[in-house]
Amino acid sequence: MRPCVSIRPGRCCCPRSCAARSACYTGTEVVAEAHNGGILLYPAAMNPIWERIAERAERLPPDALDGLPADGAAQFDHHIYGTPKGGG
Repeated sequence: MRPCVSIRPGRCCCPRSCAARSACYTGTEVVAEAHNGGILLYPAAMNPIWERIAERAERLPPDALDGLPADGAAQFDHHIYGTPKGGG
């Protein structure tokens, strides 16, 4: 098994797939703990979910939401499951 993480003093490097699973991204301060013969990484300070969603939304390209339907919330079942549109 190849190691997922390379740790040097003051620096932790890992593939993006590992970083995504541990919610650690470039510049994230992490805590590393020995756990079941491996290393457990987790962010040192985890923001509330609504702040993390807002941070990710700010990184979206300007046209990222242009393709979404204007009535998406009102017609959720139609757009997700294909049911007939309801009145409203």
